[in-house]
Amino acid sequence: AQAAERHWDEPFMTYEPHPSSVGWDKKHWRKADWIIWVCSGPVVTLLFSISIFWLFGPLWGMAALAALVSADALTYYWNW
Repeated sequence: AQAAERHWDEPFMTYEPHPSSVGWDKKHWRKADWIIWVCSGPVVTLLFSISIFWLFGPLWGMAALAALVSADALTYYWNW
């Protein structure tokens, strides 16, 4: 019954993200969200950068650190 009322160009599903889902304000994040982001973001960044620094030297270590910190900032801002 409801499908007949839809217009042909109307999407079947509408997704409205949380108002603070994009941006620096993460008040809506739960404890599990923080744990997952910290473990998969900054912790991995630190461990990987240290290993690259140790294996390939400071230039490559700093390059890896810069790339991964940038990725962490993007994933935090856009909730990837």
